Amino acid sequence: MFEDIYEIFPYQEFKKAQSEAIRLIWRHKRLMLHAPTGFGKTIVSLASLIPKIRHEEKQLIILTRTKTQIFSSVMKEIKTLAQTGNEFFKYLKVVPLVSKEDLCINKEIPRFYQNVCHDIKCRYYKTAKEIENDELPVLLEQLPVEQGLTIETVKETLGDFACPYYLIRRAVADADILVGTHSYLQTYRMQHFFAEYILQHDFSNKIVLIDEAHNFGPTVEATLSLTTLQEARKIARLEVIDILTELILSNEGEVSRPPLKTTLFELFLENYRREHSRELRNIRILERILDFLTASGDVWFVENQQLLQLNPLPAFITKFLDQFHQVILVSGTFSPLHYYQRLYEMGHYHTHEIHIPQDQLFVGVLKNRRISSKFEHRRENTLKKVVELIHQLHTINPFHTLVLTPSHNYKNLLLQYGVKTPYIEKQKNPHWLSELAHKRHELIIGVLGGRLSEGVEILEPHTKRSLITLIIIVGLPYPEPTMYHQFLFRLYSKKWNRQTANDLLLTLPVLRKVQQAIGRGIRNPRDFSAAVILDYRAALKPYFANMRIFRTPQALYDHVAQFYLKFKRFFFKSQKYPTQKVKEEKVL
Repeated sequence: MFEDIYEIFPYQEFKKAQSEAIRLIWRHKRLMLHAPTGFGKTIVSLASLIPKIRHEEKQLIILTRTKTQIFSSVMKEIKTLAQTGNEFFKYLKVVPLVSKEDLCINKEIPRFYQNVCHDIKCRYYKTAKEIENDELPVLLEQLPVEQGLTIETVKETLGDFACPYYLIRRAVADADILVGTHSYLQTYRMQHFFAEYILQHDFSNKIVLIDEAHNFGPTVEATLSLTTLQEARKIARLEVIDILTELILSNEGEVSRPPLKTTLFELFLENYRREHSRELRNIRILERILDFLTASGDVWFVENQQLLQLNPLPAFITKFLDQFHQVILVSGTFSPLHYYQRLYEMGHYHTHEIHIPQDQLFVGVLKNRRISSKFEHRRENTLKKVVELIHQLHTINPFHTLVLTPSHNYKNLLLQYGVKTPYIEKQKNPHWLSELAHKRHELIIGVLGGRLSEGVEILEPHTKRSLITLIIIVGLPYPEPTMYHQFLFRLYSKKWNRQTANDLLLTLPVLRKVQQAIGRGIRNPRDFSAAVILDYRAALKPYFANMRIFRTPQALYDHVAQFYLKFKRFFFKSQKYPTQKVKEEKVL
């Protein structure tokens, strides 16, 4: 069976590392795989696992970080495989696990809440309940997988029969592949929902592929604000509301869970729904409190007039995953794997790292004690020099330069001191991203951990090469020492030791964001990119195998210039490389 993969792989290039990854996926029931962007993690995983589930009569569950990636990444690659015409990929029944609101086709629903479908007596919902079980597989076969599956095509295809959401919910057992998000794993409540309503508590024939698995960490199970409680007090005079209000007002940090009886509150909410069915806002306020009371977070915590239920250790995700027949975790930022293996408590998993060739990616660090994102280094003179160096490096870069800062405040400082660009990341998705695919030499500025550094591609339309060939990281994004962070540090120190706590809570988040940012430049095997880190603290640990340290801006500048000269043969014919500027430009 393994030898057949060579014949059914949809691309002409089949690299040795991809062959190795497929062997690992077939061999190990528990696998953590680090493979950088451009390696082809998704297509390699699917090309090996789909024949496996067909051969062994298993069901494949794919979980991505965001709902957007379900369609932009996973469905795109399934479409590629389906179009090969190979028997393994023919007639695949693929189900996207998205929300009720996403798949609703009833235009009469003004606003979603817990029991909206039943309360308004939706005819599509009623019809979905009446369809016979033996008709469900036939309905799934109508979904146009080989043409690309989107929310719109699901609604158009299944909406002719009944409510798409409830049809999918009923038919998940008949699907070959389920595609959802990490949200099904990251709280106890969602795990319970996933196990009961999606999997019907049958784990034995399920293979789970988790993409971007580096995102697991401390999570919030439920949250409740003082404002919500105060609004609820105007609706109901119940003891439970007063107890929770007092808990928020009189504490900061970890608190003991008070003994609360929810029966009276549930009865009140049931009666209120029946008697005040039009007051949707009040119903939702009361539902938030009930959601909080019925959640089961490991720790209760108060901060900034909010009461939180936390799951501070992600090992509860590992315990849930251990029920499945096979589990594969893949990521482009799983390095170093031993950090994640310890944090997730996955000592029983096989681990493997695949690296980008060193000549394809250059990472340089300017080791200057006066340049970092520390507050004491944000002086006017230093910031002006950093801005000047950014523009000088951008001058020798043949294509787009992506500048990333540790926060929006720092980004605004750079703009204030002279970074000139119209391409500035906002809180929402910038409308100008599509324009950059048709431009050649622009400077873009955003924030580490934001949309630009995590999920955006800017590709040349014809060759599909990345147009981001320089990433400048101005300062490392160390987390703020909040009360919550201090609590985690004490907890991790007690469980492991202070050094491990420091590695998992400080080093790992920084390394993750930096690796994600550097990955913006390498989107396929033919790309090349230089990454420059302007923070001396990056030089204190050997984070990257191909990282070089420079003590002067001139030395850094010269090396970046020589790196681009080496890749001159890849440039578009319309792009003139500034060879004279490499020799004549003066730096700080």
